[in-house]
Amino acid sequence: MRYLQKIADKLDLSLENVSYVGESLFAVTADSKKSEEFIKYWDFIARYLEIHGIHSGEGNAIGMAAAKAGLKVYNPSWLGKINSVRQHLDASDRKSQRTQWDILQRKLAYHYRLNKARIISLKDFDFFYS
Repeated sequence: MRYLQKIADKLDLSLENVSYVGESLFAVTADSKKSEEFIKYWDFIARYLEIHGIHSGEGNAIGMAAAKAGLKVYNPSWLGKINSVRQHLDASDRKSQRTQWDILQRKLAYHYRLNKARIISLKDFDFFYS
């Protein structure tokens, strides 16, 4: 929660006014300017959180990006029904066994993305590291 509050402060957002968005299923409908701002802020916020070791809860980043871009978040009633079916299908899906090669590839990909994010964040050092 500490880093969520820090980035909210840096972006002049109040966490009380930010809606959490379920990252497994959502849609963005807006004019092109607001949707472009949303994508830009989502990338920025997600990079900040990843650099500071927060790798889950993408819905927080999505909600903050939507608030910063001026988008309203709606939670239609039918979304809960779709999510319950999706969760049921996820639970009944058999997990395949990962080979050592699969594990190594996953670790390498993670560190590649993290180091890339760190390098990109150097362009705005004060924002990401102060």
